Amino acid sequence: MTRACLVVQKDNSLLLIKPVAQPLWYFPSIRNKGDEVPEQVLCKMIKKELSILLPIASLGYLTTIIDPYYEGQNQVMLICFSADICASLLPSNKVAKLAWINKDQLELMAPSVQILIKKIF
Repeated sequence: MTRACLVVQKDNSLLLIKPVAQPLWYFPSIRNKGDEVPEQVLCKMIKKELSILLPIASLGYLTTIIDPYYEGQNQVMLICFSADICASLLPSNKVAKLAWINKDQLELMAPSVQILIKKIF
């Protein structure tokens, strides 16, 4: 499985979401299906789930990581993009919580977030 995800950093914190019925914090992400371009899928999801209009040109490719365990599946490839977001964030009802989580609080984060922090930051 492949997912496109958004990595937003402010000071020493990352913008993360906590989906309904999930104990850990994740990057905002969406499954990439078929022939869709990851950046397009991600921008659509950000508009729908976080109420932010994010132009594709504002995304920068960051890295690709493999999460060895994701929601009961064997592994997922995360294509990670970065962007600066200055707008107010209004999460949809699919997102239980949206918050800036300090990068030092690894115990709160999903394995994919931990992998990216160790690789990039």
